[in-house]
Amino acid sequence: MRHTAFTVKLNIAVGLASLLLPAMQPAVVAAASVSQTRSGIQTRAADVPDTFVDPKSGLRILHLSRFPNERSGVVYFHQNSFTADCRYGMLDEQFADKWRHIYVFDFKTQKVVPLVTDVLTHYQFVSRKSHTIYYYACGAAWSVDIDTSKRRKIADLPESWGSSDGFALNADETILAASAPAAYVPGAAIERIPNAMGSEMIYTIDIASGHIKEVWQETANLDHLQFSPTDPKLLMFAHEGNWATVDRIWTLRLGDARPILMYKRTIPGEMVGHEFWSPDGNWIWFQHGNRTLHEQNYVGAINVATAKARRLVHGDDWGGIHETWSHDGTFLVADGDPRNKGIYLLEIDGDNVKSTQLVDTSANDYKLAEPNPHISPDNRWVTFTATLTSGPPQAFAVELPRHLWKRGAL
Repeated sequence: MRHTAFTVKLNIAVGLASLLLPAMQPAVVAAASVSQTRSGIQTRAADVPDTFVDPKSGLRILHLSRFPNERSGVVYFHQNSFTADCRYGMLDEQFADKWRHIYVFDFKTQKVVPLVTDVLTHYQFVSRKSHTIYYYACGAAWSVDIDTSKRRKIADLPESWGSSDGFALNADETILAASAPAAYVPGAAIERIPNAMGSEMIYTIDIASGHIKEVWQETANLDHLQFSPTDPKLLMFAHEGNWATVDRIWTLRLGDARPILMYKRTIPGEMVGHEFWSPDGNWIWFQHGNRTLHEQNYVGAINVATAKARRLVHGDDWGGIHETWSHDGTFLVADGDPRNKGIYLLEIDGDNVKSTQLVDTSANDYKLAEPNPHISPDNRWVTFTATLTSGPPQAFAVELPRHLWKRGAL
């Protein structure tokens, strides 16, 4: 039996470097990047058909990034990218070091809407309740209204924090969370942790007031923050680093003194990562692997209340760098890997998996474009990044089989 391939991300230095960027640098970088890319723009992105059919599955695929660009795509797999009514899906135009311009694709009109294209942004995601996108830019946390394009600065962040690492939005959409270097910031309007000595911290931002509060510090590289989709005070985060040497997955309940380790490694070479919540907030899912014991590879889960474990058993017919649940928790989608190239529908029977290939990604360069799938709340579309045709990475959407659609799907 062959198992899910893992992409272990070890570029800690790159991540730390991005944290130390001066706070006003994004605007400067944005101007330079736009100038450079526009002067040598490629037309191959515009030559991709707006609609075509996957040759193996027969499913319809939409090209979402229908504007001249050198590189486009969707955001990281656990950052929500669809509005609740399924009308808009977020996509981006990408520049160096994952800085982006923000667009949405209007699935009703089949048109691209530009939202933030004058500055570069980081850590973009869509509200699950309103037509709002949250993001970092120019040393501050921002929101933009999809319907009006009106922007709101939520809070200025200290320059020494750089771009931070986040953001995450809690379940009742009142708080943002992120991590940053735990440097002292004289005169900053921040609620500090008394006598804290950590090298990195997790902080929250009250969306209504802009109030910033430290909630945890420790000597570790803290990132991949994700709030529970159902519990407004429960935050998941990761100890970043070599997956085989760190106990990665933790939860912190806001107001509690210390976080809780969710998965303890017990054998040499064991590693977990690419963690994500189940839609009901009861489980944390992840990829599990072992560098020497390849039969230890699987997609697993831990129940946050009971610590009960689950494993998805699978064969040779699918793989994934990332997996994600449908909003109703009825199926998963995996984005393939260099050995199993494809976007896969995963239907679960107990802990067994029935896989169906939705998209043939044999032409995709997985080093250049990790697909990072997102499922629309009505179960009609899966958006992803890929090099499906000659040219740069682009944003696409595949239309799921009709039996999966919810009533009233767009």
